[in-house]
Amino acid sequence: MRKKIYGVKRTASLDSPRTWQAPPEGFIKINSDASVGEDGWVGLGVVVRGQDGKVLWAASRRVRARWSVEIAEGKAVCLALKLARTYKHTHVIIGTDCQQAVQRLSKGTMYLSNLDAILEDSLALFSKF
Repeated sequence: MRKKIYGVKRTASLDSPRTWQAPPEGFIKINSDASVGEDGWVGLGVVVRGQDGKVLWAASRRVRARWSVEIAEGKAVCLALKLARTYKHTHVIIGTDCQQAVQRLSKGTMYLSNLDAILEDSLALFSKF
């Protein structure tokens, strides 16, 4: 259908599964998310699940800030990785719904933006897993 309307095929790499998928044996799956309120509060959340889908632990943080959605999502990814290191997890798969963060982290491509400064911290943390 997309090809008929726009003249191009939809790229499969940008699609995400509609249901939760279990991580491979020996891995945990970390999902991070953020919410940005108009009142100057930002919520960061992390949920960690094992292969069976059961929640191993979860965390949330409320921060007084005026961040863009992309910055807040980047901070949530960074929080997730820091907590995973604190709890001594070594084999992790991380998920976020921020397409910009996914693209930049998977390519390791950084620019001179505020989001990239945060994602550089995440890339440094990735090297410790």
